[in-house]
Amino acid sequence: MTSTGPTADDGGLTEHFTGSRERARHLSLSCRFLLAGGCLMVVAAFIAGIFVTDLVQRVAIEAKAASTALLMRSIVEPVTEDLTVANALSQETVARVDRRLAAPALRERFPYLEIWSVDGVVVYSTTKSLIGRKFPQSESLRAAAKGEVAAGFSDLRAGEHTARNFHIRYLEVYAPIRDDASGRIIGIAEIHEHATALEEDLYALRRNTWIIIALVTLMILLGLFGIVDRGSKLIDAQTERLRQQVVDAEASASEIRRLQERSQRASLRLAELNENFLRRVGADLHDGPAQLLGFAAVKMDDVRQARTPAARNKAIVVVESALEEAMREIRTTARGLILPEITDLPLTVVLQRAADAHRARTKTDVDIEVGGELSTAAVPAAISACVFRFIQEGLQNAFRHAGAKCQKIACELNEGRLELSVLDRGDARAPTSEASEGLGLHGLRQRVESLGGSFIYRRRRCGGTRLQMSVDIEEAQQI
Repeated sequence: MTSTGPTADDGGLTEHFTGSRERARHLSLSCRFLLAGGCLMVVAAFIAGIFVTDLVQRVAIEAKAASTALLMRSIVEPVTEDLTVANALSQETVARVDRRLAAPALRERFPYLEIWSVDGVVVYSTTKSLIGRKFPQSESLRAAAKGEVAAGFSDLRAGEHTARNFHIRYLEVYAPIRDDASGRIIGIAEIHEHATALEEDLYALRRNTWIIIALVTLMILLGLFGIVDRGSKLIDAQTERLRQQVVDAEASASEIRRLQERSQRASLRLAELNENFLRRVGADLHDGPAQLLGFAAVKMDDVRQARTPAARNKAIVVVESALEEAMREIRTTARGLILPEITDLPLTVVLQRAADAHRARTKTDVDIEVGGELSTAAVPAAISACVFRFIQEGLQNAFRHAGAKCQKIACELNEGRLELSVLDRGDARAPTSEASEGLGLHGLRQRVESLGGSFIYRRRRCGGTRLQMSVDIEEAQQI
């Protein structure tokens, strides 16, 4: 009799098939999970690739823009003074900028340069036909007008580019031009740099980044389909790699901030130097022309009190001589604040000229005593001018305020340090408060201290006054 019910073997086979189906279902779910995870990983890798590539590319362009902006600042430095007072450049300034751009290496790297006023007018361009024209402001130009350094590839549809029939994209860097004194933005400099090398670098950077991301993603996928644990380790390695790239990007940003801070410190130093420059201008005007004009005013009393035409004419000649010398020194001060006739002279000759000029004006005696290495020393022009003004102010103050007698100049140079004194026996009855507190001695103090030296004014025990300065020549050359 044949059995028609299920047997034990049938139950085992059914259980086997059921287990196989269950395992197949689990396998299918695992495959689907791994496939979904692989797809998610590909999407995540793609997004990460876009982010990292964009971040690295942006940092590279910003670093390039920062370095170009620093170079551009030195190129456009001559235009600052013109733009401070007007939205136009003088022909001399244009010529100076043209000369700075004339270097073949510089012109090959930066073929075009525009300087814009804050209202969008081209005040300088290597393409002269654009000067004076106004074009719609780009986003980068507006950003630079707000004080930012902006960079990007040129838009060939822009008005200034269509006017020159541009067919090549350049890297455009926009940097604000600030007034040194107030920090106010007075213009924007735009420079065009050949972008071929940068585009090649960016292309290689993007390619290498994508290759790395693709290889890492493939390794992760293989790990997912193979050994999950190994795949997890690979994911951790990739995460660390991405973290390191972010750290590198932050390091680049930190370097940019450091350069910006350094630029700000340089701007503050420039403002400080400008203040010292103004003090020197005041000292030059007071120590030179003002002294001569004061002397002329004193001599006008001789003109008024002259009893004969011959005496009057003689006094007038003295006044005219003082006025002519004052005019010469005013012109000299305006040209460079350093007396050109003493710039290249030995210091001993400078001492002699200052003493001779005082003798001729006041008819008083001046003794000169030199020592040390003075006769063979070469000193900077700024020190020569300081020495001349120091002697001039010291002798003149002694003559006007102290009724000076037996005036003496003592100067010596030992081991690179210059010691200079102006002495007199003075007049005990003459007031000295004006001499000790006047603008002239204050200006001399500022002049000497700006060169890193020291300044001393004091009364002598034997009568009269002593005016003394001391300066290290090597330190003064570095200021």
